[in-house]
This record gives sequence, structure tokens and C-alpha cells, in this order.
Amino acid sequence: MSGPDTRANGRPWLWALLVVLCVLYGLLLCRPIILSLSDLGRHLTNGRLFLQTFSVPTTNFYSYTYPDFPFINHHWGTGVVFYIIYQAVDFIGLSLASIFLNILTFLLFFSVARKESSLAWATGTAVLFLPIMAARSEIRPEIFSAFFAGIFFWTLWEHRQRRIGGDMLIWLPFLQVLWCNMHIYFFFGPLLVLVFFLDAVVEYARGRTPALRRSIRDLLFLGLATGVALLAQPSGIRGAVYPLLIFGNYGYAVAENQSVSFMLQLVKDPTLYLYLLALAAFIGSWLYAGWRHWRNRTVPPVAFVLLSILIVYLSWSALRNLALFGFFALPIMAYNLRTLRLPAWWDRRPLLSAWTLLIIVVAGLGAWQWRHWNALARTMLLGVPPSMMDSIDFFKENNLKGPIFNNYDIGGYLTYGLYPRERVFVDNRPEAYPKEFFTQVLVPMQANEVTWDVEDPRHQFNVIYFSRLDRTTWGQNFLVRRVFDPDWAAVHVDPWTIILVRRTPENAEVIEKYELPQSIFRAAERTEF
Repeated sequence: MSGPDTRANGRPWLWALLVVLCVLYGLLLCRPIILSLSDLGRHLTNGRLFLQTFSVPTTNFYSYTYPDFPFINHHWGTGVVFYIIYQAVDFIGLSLASIFLNILTFLLFFSVARKESSLAWATGTAVLFLPIMAARSEIRPEIFSAFFAGIFFWTLWEHRQRRIGGDMLIWLPFLQVLWCNMHIYFFFGPLLVLVFFLDAVVEYARGRTPALRRSIRDLLFLGLATGVALLAQPSGIRGAVYPLLIFGNYGYAVAENQSVSFMLQLVKDPTLYLYLLALAAFIGSWLYAGWRHWRNRTVPPVAFVLLSILIVYLSWSALRNLALFGFFALPIMAYNLRTLRLPAWWDRRPLLSAWTLLIIVVAGLGAWQWRHWNALARTMLLGVPPSMMDSIDFFKENNLKGPIFNNYDIGGYLTYGLYPRERVFVDNRPEAYPKEFFTQVLVPMQANEVTWDVEDPRHQFNVIYFSRLDRTTWGQNFLVRRVFDPDWAAVHVDPWTIILVRRTPENAEVIEKYELPQSIFRAAERTEF
């Protein structure tokens, strides 16, 4: 075949299948909001404070350990959006809004896949990549980066294919202004413009035409405009170059920043194995496309080649990039396979075949997610579980006071529930603390008693407030030691958190009323902590 298979593009059942794909993608994105493990609580507090003061903080004022440490808040705009939605429709509405935005992002990339191959090929390829796109289902600022990247990619590709004119590119710099205040991946905007600029230069070198000359001019001006737009953020030039500098002060190993090969040694997450399968298929599509281009003496789009190298590298090197890989790989793989005949079993029974694949992939991953979250979420699919805020209520109702010692993950939850009444010892922003704080203080305090015995008197902790879902070795061991430490009393425990208070006269009343017997933690020593 010499071109895309367009026979299926008008079949109503395939359009219906696209609707089903969107619904199933939405179901894959359904998960409870575990505030004690996520950043969302801090983002909501950021949004609330901005709407009260109309200023963006420049120091780490949520923490009492380093309140004056300089900090660039590169996602303050997301906090404002999240807080407005939360105020209007609560946590369930926030979950639905996140799912809706992810589906819109999927449709942007799917649109390119359909136009450059066929509806049948685009739909079949989407089945493979949907679970990868859903790998990052938490409500995070990065959902805006994926969405903006989709708009940039769709617009630039349509311009490349001469389906829209250069005048349509004028909206992208304005979008870039929003992007650079929403998430640190704002550099993807100028990067995508550069990729398509290089693509146009190569095409112009192969055949000089007025249309290609205009494209180069349009993309050059667009690159300059998006570059200037990077400065439209509170930190100016410092904020614009911050993506290049953020890991220079990163003292804590965050799971989402680890490579696929590293995480495969630690966890048995089916998403990682599905990623390996999708990666192999993606590379296989390039082998087929390379053979086809060699046989026909043609060259593939340079933009697709550069983007493929980029997304493979990014997704393999950090889990946080898995969803971006799924989004970009969808149209590229569909394009690569556009001249390949669909299997006979698909062509004879396309609806049945597609449904079978969807059920196997989506149901399998969904079953794992349900098993993983159901015991904790109490069957909640959206919003926060009913008992999520119990520990915050307990803290306030019993008039507990800091200083609080808390673990890394729970910092955003405490900020949401207790700020400004209490500040945290640490939260999940490695860039907002000195690198040495993590490597020489936080982790050693939990890993061995010598450091704890030094730091505890220095800070005079009154409360230990920990996430029970902390899976670090040092966090688990620390909790076991404190639960059986005669100087501390456990007074609250729920599926998410545990609170211990120091045995002092000020805490005597709450200890007498709520102290939990140590015997209930003996099984937890083996399983929970």
C-alpha cells in the first residue's frame, strides 16, 4: 500500500469506539486523592494564599526549619486554578476536572494520529498507549504541561502539513505565558518550536519552495516570541532558566524522578511492564518505517525523529515522563504504520477485536489499581476517602501544638490542614530546602538514633505526625522505634496517618484520654511500617 488506509475513517462504529476509548481512559484515571501522599494540599494552599494576597511567595515559609530559604514557585498558577475548582465543586469536582483535561489532551494527539494514518490504526494504537498515558493519574500541575504540549504539537503539525496558516501560530506565545506559570515543563513549548524549525530547515534544504521559506520565517519569529514569553513570570530570567538549575539542589531521591530500570528492581508495577511492551512496539514501528523509507527512497519527518529520541530518553530516565511518552508516541507510531495492512482478524471483526484488546488491557490494569487502592480508599474512586481528614480534625480539636516532626510525603497534607497555625518540619519539595538538610539531617534522623538524639532536643519536638504509607526503610524503622519509645505516646491512628505526642504535663490530658495500647502495633511492625 502506498498510503494511509482511509476505508475505515467513515465507519460509525469506529467513532463510537473512540468515545469508548475516552470513557475507558477516564476510568483508568479514576483513583482516590490520597492527600497524605500528594502535593495537592500544598497547591490548594498556594492558590488560597494567592487569592488572598495576590502575591507569589519567594521563600519557603511553610516550613519552620528553613523559612527564609529562597524558592521559585514555578507552578503557582496551577494552585490558583486548582483552588478555584475546589471551592466550586470540592475534591470530586477537582478529580473530574483533571480527568476531563487529560481526555482533551488525548484527543489532541489522537487527532494527529487519525489524520496521518487512519481511524482504525489510530484507535488500535491508542489501545496500546492508554495505560501509559494513565500512568500519572494523580492531580498534579503536569497535567497542564501535557495539555499545552498537545496544543503546541497539534498546531505546529497542522502548520507543517499546510492545513493552517502562519497566522494561527500567533496564539502560542500567549499560551506560553500561561504555561510558564503553571508547571516547570514550560520549556517544552520553545523546544517543540525548535524541533519543527529544524524540520522545516531540512525540508527546505531538500526542496526550496516559497511555502517552506515562509514556514521557516514563521517558526523563527514564533521561537523568538515564545522565548520572550518565558520571562512573563514572577521570577523573570531566574524562573526562565530554573528548569536547568533545579536538580542542582536536590537532596532527596523522589520516586517519580527515578529511571524505569531502577524502579523495576524495586516494585512490580504492571504499568512498567506495559511501558516496556509499548516501547518495544514503538521501536518496532520505526524499524518498519525505516525499511519502508529506504525502499521508497524517502525520509521520515525530522520532527518525528527528534521527538521520538526525546520522548524515549525522557520516559526511560524518569517515571514522571511516562504519560508524555504515551501521548507523543501515539501519533508517531500510527504514522509509521499507516501503510501496513491491519491483521486479517482485525479487518474481519474490527469491533470485536478492538473491544477484546480494550477489555484485556484496561480490565487487567484496572484490577491491579483496584487491588492496590481499594483496601485504603474504602471503595472511593474519586475525591478523598471519608477518613482522610480525621487526623487533622483530631489535631485541632485537642489543641495540639508543635513543633511537629513529620516525614517527607505528608508535608503537603499538613500544610493544607494546619497552615498557618502550624508549620512543617519538611514537605515534598526538595528544591525548597538545602540539599544537606535531606542528606545530613532528615534521613539520618530516621535512620539512626544518634542523629535523632541530637536533633530532637535541638528542635524540642512536641508532636510526631507521620504518614503510615511511608515505604522508605528509614521511615518504617523510625516509626517502630517511636511507637515503643517510653518518651512518646501514640494518640491517633487511621489508615493514612499516625500521631504521637511527647509525654509532658501539657499533653497529659490528651494522652490519658486517647493513648493507644502498644499491643495494637505489634502486627503493624511487620506489615504496615
